Parts: sequence; C-alpha cells; structure tokens
Amino acid sequence: MKRRNAGFTLIELLVVIAIIGILAGILLPTLGRARESARRTQCASNLKQIGLALNMYANDNNEAFPAAGSYGMASLGQLFDTYITDRKIFRCASDGGVTETSVMALNAVTATTANTSFGTSSCSYGYDHTHTAADDPGVAIVADALGTSTTLSDNHNQKGQNVLYIDGHVEWKGTSTCGYYGTVGYDNIWAGAGGGTDTAILQ
Repeated sequence: MKRRNAGFTLIELLVVIAIIGILAGILLPTLGRARESARRTQCASNLKQIGLALNMYANDNNEAFPAAGSYGMASLGQLFDTYITDRKIFRCASDGGVTETSVMALNAVTATTANTSFGTSSCSYGYDHTHTAADDPGVAIVADALGTSTTLSDNHNQKGQNVLYIDGHVEWKGTSTCGYYGTVGYDNIWAGAGGGTDTAILQ
C-alpha cells in the first residue's frame, strides 16, 4: 500500500491563512492602542518634568516663569539646559512632526536668552508664557503644541491632550475645556492660540 505524502492540502492552507488573518485583525488594533497608551504616559512624564523645571525656575526668579521672545516655545527653551538637561524631554513620542534628530539639534541657552531654535519642529509642547507662579493653580500652562494647524495637533491620534497646570499636576483631557481661571471661564486647549502661547491654550 502506497503511503500518502505528508503535507497540507490547499484547503487546509487557506483555512490556516484565514485564521492568521482573523487573529491579526483582532490583535493589531489592541497592540496599537497599547503603544499609544505608553506614548501618552511618557508624554505625561515629560510634562511633569517640565512642570518641576518651571517651578525651580520660578523659585530662582521671584515667582516669574520664563518669558522671552514673541512666542511660548522660545520662552520654554530657557529651561534648557540649566533646569532640563535631557533634550528628549521636549519631545512627545506621539508627535510625528518632531523627530529625535531635530530635538538633539537644540542649542543650549541661558536663563536670559530666548532660544529661537525651539519651534514646532523641535518641541512637542506649547507654552503660555503670560502667567506667573502666583496665578491660579488651575491654570493650564503647557500642553501639546498646536503645530502649524489651526486645530488640535496630531498628537495622540487627536483623542485629547496631556495638560500641565501651574500647580504642577498633569491631566489627560479629551475635552476642550481643561482648567478654570478666575472669572474668565475655562481654558480652551483646542480653540487656537491666545496671546503669548503656541499651544491651543486660550484663556
């Protein structure tokens, strides 16, 4: 009796391929969400460190936050490299517009010099430099940069933003209203740039 050659039939191969395709379709979105969740967490950690640096800067400068130049990122650049020595802190992994190479190219600055190299291609975070440490703790001061768009940046798949407040805490906000400031109303992180800021924070 002749033995049948070991191997898969065409039908069996098609069934296996179909099963693999189904499993991939189930697992890939889950892996993508897990990866974005990790990026969001890293972004929040970066903002926490920026908040600590802003607090140290304010302690050394009579409660004033960095404020130089006509836009926020130039002011935020004054934290480097006296208060923040790792350039990567200024990059959110979810921000495809800012590469590690562009961040590493940032130049060191002093506390009195605006770093004009801090811009939308080298910094993932916008900063509202119109405030001081004495302002309401619930004021949003740093968040994902608006970039070149007039709407919410592409960070985090447009699901929301990590926001740093004057009191140093960081929150994930999936809505446009992120913090209360006096009697003016809510900070709107998606409404476009206000005075002195290049993030979507608008008092």
